Amino acid sequence: MKTIPLTQSKVALVDDEDFEGLSLHKWYAVKERDTFYAVRTVKRNGRNTMIRMHREVLYLLKGDGIIVDHRDMDGLNNQKENIRKADKTINNLNKRLQKNNSSGFRGVSWHKGNKEWGAHIRVNGKLESLGFYNEVSDAALAYNEASRRHFGEDAFINQP
Repeated sequence: MKTIPLTQSKVALVDDEDFEGLSLHKWYAVKERDTFYAVRTVKRNGRNTMIRMHREVLYLLKGDGIIVDHRDMDGLNNQKENIRKADKTINNLNKRLQKNNSSGFRGVSWHKGNKEWGAHIRVNGKLESLGFYNEVSDAALAYNEASRRHFGEDAFINQP
């Protein structure tokens, strides 16, 4: 593993075999929502175009409709073992928890009426209830089981 310096005192992680080609360019750090990414600009048809390092590592073209997911949610870790082509569902599974999440776990929320923790998972756009639990950790484990069943190796696993 090697590092490529970026602006804002950031560095991008890359595999040794990608370092030489990537280090020929000047890369900078860009923050989108709550994640930094390594990017560079090129002139195409007289206009500046942004190239993302993770797409370059996978030899993907801008506008090809392919989504790249960082397994560890670190947009600056562009090692091949950490980035993968993904569809919208897989990419959405691997997002940070929303700021208004009260349980601290994906797929778990407090149900006022039952006064219990509800577990749920979204599959193919449909919300599936996984039951209610007295303990938040039990609801998180129910989500984990359903996530593994539906998404296999791409499952997001809570750490209760």
